[in-house]
Amino acid sequence: MVLGRPPPTRKVLVAAAIGAIYALLILPAPDTVLGIQLYGVVWFILSVSLLFTIAIAYHVYVFWAILWVVFRLVGAFRAPTFDITQMVIDVALPLASLVLLMTSGYLQRAALADG
Repeated sequence: MVLGRPPPTRKVLVAAAIGAIYALLILPAPDTVLGIQLYGVVWFILSVSLLFTIAIAYHVYVFWAILWVVFRLVGAFRAPTFDITQMVIDVALPLASLVLLMTSGYLQRAALADG
């Protein structure tokens, strides 16, 4: 039990780990003042929030992941130079995390915990 909530399943743990790894991959930004990107911080916080089995964490993570994939795909196709490797990284990791989360039964467990 994590703070009185049911523990996350293995699929949720893997989804959160993939999200956190992706966050760490996109986090460094040497051209900014702080040296980090806000997107990386958001991905990391959302990934950690999945560990608490809260329904709103599921909804926010799913919304953010879908929005992120669409945003990155549109940006990749509109860019003057098309970098397939970056596009695959920007799409494959969030989609893998999203699929694992959506097939894990997370929302049902969170709804049962909420009563």
